[in-house]
Amino acid sequence: MSEFNTLDVTDIGNLPALIRELRELDIPSCIIGPPGIGKSEGIQAALEEDDIFVDLRLSQLDAVDVRGLPRLSSVYEDAVAKADFLTKKAQLLEELGEQEDAQKYRRAALAALLEAEKVADVAPSITTWSRPSIWPTHGKGIICLEEFNTAAQSVQNALLQTLGSPPGRDRFVGEHRIP
Repeated sequence: MSEFNTLDVTDIGNLPALIRELRELDIPSCIIGPPGIGKSEGIQAALEEDDIFVDLRLSQLDAVDVRGLPRLSSVYEDAVAKADFLTKKAQLLEELGEQEDAQKYRRAALAALLEAEKVADVAPSITTWSRPSIWPTHGKGIICLEEFNTAAQSVQNALLQTLGSPPGRDRFVGEHRIP
């Protein structure tokens, strides 16, 4: 069970400085207070120049919006798709006169096809989750989970892993790592 420490901010104007301090220490924060007192503005004021800011109104989202859509994939189909991609890249390199590099890609495509042949009869389909566009893939910043208490239970459950996971497993939503 995670322990949560609380800090009372009696002057909402101090919120940006407190958020910057907590970020410097790599401590996630949960800001709770009545509507209209300036929590969101304080969070935005704490942003640094190159920060990404994601503002999610959770009461308007479904679980698939934060977790992603399930899709079936197989090792065989992935290997065939990889071979197709490598073949197209080789063709492009040949058109550009880069014969040596093109041959490397042709060999890699052949290796991918041989791998696909090995697993064609035994490769089971697996479910993976597409990454929702709301989640950044790189960089640093602040993700603001607004209206958490009014979000659907399934949305809250999908996001709990980001809030209270053990060290090393935090900042995930399902299988998606959030930087």
